Amino acid sequence: MSRDADFIRMLESNFADRLQKNCLASANEFELLVIENDENQSCFSDAVPNGQWRFKDARKNNVVFSDDTDIVGLFINNVTRKNVWLLSGDQCFFDDDEPTRCDCLVFNDNTLCFVELKLNIGKTRKRADQMREAREQLKETIRFFKSHSSSDSPRMFRFVLKAYVVLKPSIAFPTFPKAKATRQAVFEKFRESTGVLLVEANYLEL
Repeated sequence: MSRDADFIRMLESNFADRLQKNCLASANEFELLVIENDENQSCFSDAVPNGQWRFKDARKNNVVFSDDTDIVGLFINNVTRKNVWLLSGDQCFFDDDEPTRCDCLVFNDNTLCFVELKLNIGKTRKRADQMREAREQLKETIRFFKSHSSSDSPRMFRFVLKAYVVLKPSIAFPTFPKAKATRQAVFEKFRESTGVLLVEANYLEL
């Protein structure tokens, strides 16, 4: 059984009540995008020939069209054209009264990414605070799923594991923080505490 199928089987076995909210979606298009919808839930979307984006709401499975210039999020280049899965976490898989965790998980049969979308950051100080908050949310989510890794799902964490903090590009902040020595220390500390590679980017190739 493939790693993604193993992981889904574990979810169905351990969290059947949570999955009833329709928090799991999949797509196999070449170009995909992960965003937040109006209800602050993570959505899958994919490019369509007319240049618009087709939103796939992980909970309601409805379709809405919007001009692609309004869209920011995690861009996915699905070079293998295999199934890419999105588990919508915040406001769906995880309840509001639970500890704050990341927005979603994105995975295929090789790679699993914990994703936190920080798309409304403005001032420098706020940006630093929210980047720190994003790392804590990612850590909490990683701990949650590792704690549910058991003998009946031994391949659950044989994925290539990554944790993504996704920012919204803007005039003030057109790029992600530069990879200075202090930033590198943050990445190393995150990996030491979680065993997962931390990435600050809005692009993922699967």
